[in-house]
Amino acid sequence: MDLNLFQPNYTLFLGVVTVFLVIYFASSRSSKNNFPPVAAGAWPIVGHFNLFGALSDPLHKILGSMAVKYGPIFTIRLGVRQVLVVNSWDIAKEVFTTHDAIVSSRPKFTAAKILGYNYAMFGVSPYGPYWREIRKIASLELLSVRRLEQLKHVRVSELENSIKNLYELWRQGRDDQGKALVVMNEWFGELNMNVMLRMVFGKRFSGAIYGEEDEMNKFRVVMREFFDFLGLFVVADTLPFLGWLDLGGHEKAMKRVAKEIDFIIGKWLGEHRTKIDSTEAMGEKDFVDMLISAVETGGLGDYNADAIIKSTCLYVSGMKATNSQVAVVID
Repeated sequence: MDLNLFQPNYTLFLGVVTVFLVIYFASSRSSKNNFPPVAAGAWPIVGHFNLFGALSDPLHKILGSMAVKYGPIFTIRLGVRQVLVVNSWDIAKEVFTTHDAIVSSRPKFTAAKILGYNYAMFGVSPYGPYWREIRKIASLELLSVRRLEQLKHVRVSELENSIKNLYELWRQGRDDQGKALVVMNEWFGELNMNVMLRMVFGKRFSGAIYGEEDEMNKFRVVMREFFDFLGLFVVADTLPFLGWLDLGGHEKAMKRVAKEIDFIIGKWLGEHRTKIDSTEAMGEKDFVDMLISAVETGGLGDYNADAIIKSTCLYVSGMKATNSQVAVVID
């Protein structure tokens, strides 16, 4: 057999392999050079938690000092999760415009699963068709210019009632100089709560009908707890293998709050369904009525209809409470 016949094919094979190896190593080096630098000082398992927990400086100052050392974009590790830190407005602009599809999703965490009806709440649900559809419904049926104009009378009437209540507080609590001390965060909080509850559920926090006062007070308490827990990251979010310990008892408290708030909103949802089936459905429709109609058309993923309605209404009507108090003197 003439071995010279295989020589051209052998040479061609070696040439192709060489080209692929060059491309592979070049791309590997390029991707390595383009990857943001990793901050030093991470410990095994816990990552950079030791840098944030041991220092007394605020978190933003710690990250700022790290940005001076590592540049406007770098990564840190929190437990098993890798976090990208951006400290440049032009890079942030590029991230949220050119690469917005990559960062549009949301990481899954314990509070979103327990309090967000297993990620049915669109504020914490992963990016996708369901999230886009629910956001569209919330924007068009509650936050659009047309809808806000239709519900203008709600804001006007609640503002008038709040001003009247403020006047009564001054009239009953004024001193010899005609001045009264008022905690304004409570006044603004009650005003916002009444506006949102009327627009979403058709309810009022203050001036509720007889028998609902305790329920509305409980709703305000659990709403404050709800948003406090919703912004809380527990140990299981960064170290999943320690989740069974429930350090601090946060998961147990989250489940309690989720159960309480689900009971209240479930009761209101039942009242709306009863109203829709009766002659009262001819009155003004709130956001719950609109959402019930939208969910019945389908096409909103595999979530239970009640879970979608409850979680969406809870998110759009939520008002995060603050412990700070602002006091003013009314003259």
